[in-house]
Amino acid sequence: MSKRYILFGLIFIFCIAIFSYQVSYAKFTSAASNNGNVISADSVFPPVDCNSVFLVPTTHTGTDWTNPIKGYASDNVYATTTGNGKWVSYFGFAFAGFPSNSTINGIEVSIEGKSTGRQANIDLSWDGVNYTTAGTGAVQTTTLTSTEAILLLGGPTNKWGTSRSWTSADFTSTNFRVRLTTNNTSGTISVDQIRVKVYCSLGSKQRNMSNQTNSSSLTITQTETPTLTITPTPTVIPTPTITPTNNPTPTLTPTPTSSGLNCDQYCKNINSSSVGYCASSESLCTGQDSGISQGVGYECTTETQVCCCTPQL
Repeated sequence: MSKRYILFGLIFIFCIAIFSYQVSYAKFTSAASNNGNVISADSVFPPVDCNSVFLVPTTHTGTDWTNPIKGYASDNVYATTTGNGKWVSYFGFAFAGFPSNSTINGIEVSIEGKSTGRQANIDLSWDGVNYTTAGTGAVQTTTLTSTEAILLLGGPTNKWGTSRSWTSADFTSTNFRVRLTTNNTSGTISVDQIRVKVYCSLGSKQRNMSNQTNSSSLTITQTETPTLTITPTPTVIPTPTITPTNNPTPTLTPTPTSSGLNCDQYCKNINSSSVGYCASSESLCTGQDSGISQGVGYECTTETQVCCCTPQL
């Protein structure tokens, strides 16, 4: 009778072990899979931004203002006007180019200047011809005073109304423009400098290739083959032997393609203090900037080279 109890006890312990193994495996596959056995890159890497810095114009159109060229630099020499409905449009902003799959989140315009009463309405163009007119915030008005100050209009989530669903193609030196048109107030408006900053973000799949289209995902192939072998010995107590074979084989298969931004600019989009350089293989990358960022191309010498990013000392 005691031998039977011992055998039942061993079988019970074996069942508990198998159950615990299955629960652990179920937790692993649940955590490792968004759909079957595939982990999307969206669940691994957070989105990154591709914001520009504040950029200044290099040219303009319109003859209503006096010395409109003085709106390029902050030097206390002003572009001015005293009339109503007088306009000048600034462009030639040196955008480095945003990835074609980026999302434009907002546009910020900086007006440095002063006024003895007259103000200007500000609107934006995406093609050098049409300007924002529809929706709240499509046209924004300065509130300058007699003391020179920097006035910020728009912002990180302000798209200047609903006239335009902004895309990366809108931000070229000729397409994007900032227009100032005086309103029906009295006095003189004096503008020292115009600046623009564009806020954009990339989907998480472009984390390490911020100017490329990357449809990569992390694929985990999980192979679980538990094998149970019970070998009784000549003694009264049988000895079960459990031999599980666990062979997880993670496979990372990114497939980047180049979209043309050079290596150094790509690194600065990720971290403005980084510098970029080309190397013949990933193992030649040095430094650390949230890990070594790399990608094929980026206008390196050949498309087999990688772009390395490293903090600037």
